[in-house]
Amino acid sequence: QAQEKDIEGASFIRASAEALPIADQSVDGAFLLGVLSTVDKEKREKMLKEVERVLKDGGLVYTAEFTRIEDPEARTVRDNKLWSDVYRDDESETNEYGTIVARNPDGSPKFHAHHFTKEELIESFEQNNLKVLGVEKVKVKSTVSGAERDNWNIWGRKD
Repeated sequence: QAQEKDIEGASFIRASAEALPIADQSVDGAFLLGVLSTVDKEKREKMLKEVERVLKDGGLVYTAEFTRIEDPEARTVRDNKLWSDVYRDDESETNEYGTIVARNPDGSPKFHAHHFTKEELIESFEQNNLKVLGVEKVKVKSTVSGAERDNWNIWGRKD
């Protein structure tokens, strides 16, 4: 739908975020809204390398991602399990602590979602030549459960 709109100074493409058909250092900014949370660690690393590749020096990047729930007493809305148990149990399937498996009613996997620590996001930026300019935790409403939860917003600049 965005391609159908005439937005002055903006262009839209549909492509894999791991191999963007965009010239090196040709983009002023990149927005990754909930994208890094929904792919495995290897793909996240490739995506951020691509962002760094296509951004001009001084180009800006912004992402909003799920926050790791660190409260040892916090429970999931759906099945009242401790989040720490969910992270530990799902690690055997996802190979990454903090990545959960959302399931269909029949128990089959629906999607994976990584819940980040602040340190993970900062490290991901810094490993890809992206200087962190700001990080904030904000309240959002889950589109899946309807529950209010925290998200990380992080923004930076390619130096």
